[in-house]
Amino acid sequence: MKYLAFAGSPNQLIGIKEFLYKNDIKNYEIYLQLSKHKRVNIQLEKTAKILKLNNIKRIKRNKITIIRAIETIIFLLKILIKYKKKDLTFIISNFLDTFFHLLRTLFNYSKFILIDDGFATFWIYKKYLYKKK
Repeated sequence: MKYLAFAGSPNQLIGIKEFLYKNDIKNYEIYLQLSKHKRVNIQLEKTAKILKLNNIKRIKRNKITIIRAIETIIFLLKILIKYKKKDLTFIISNFLDTFFHLLRTLFNYSKFILIDDGFATFWIYKKYLYKKK
C-alpha cells in the first residue's frame, strides 16, 4: 500500500509524521502545498528537514485563479494516471479544501485519513460529518 500525504502547514507535517511513525509506514510521498507567503514555505521546508521526512514533493499554486484551477486539474490527472491501479491511502490535512474533495471523487475506492491540527475539527464534525455530508 502507498500513502500520499498533503500538508500546507508545519502543524500538518507534524501530524503526518506522527501518523507515519506510529503506523511504521515507509511507503509514502508527502506533497507540500506551497503558499504564496515565502515565510510559510520556509517553515514547511525547515519542519520537513527537522522531522527527517523523505519523499517530499512540492505543489506550487499560481496566484491567478484560472491558472491555479488548470494546474490543479493537471495535477489531479497526473496522480490519477500514475496511481490508477494502485492500492492507495490518502492522508489529507484540510477537510474544507476543494482539492481534497476532488481527490475523494476521483479516488472513491481509496481510503482517506484526515490529519487535522484541531483548529476546525469540532466545527467540521458538527456542520458536515455528523449530518453525513
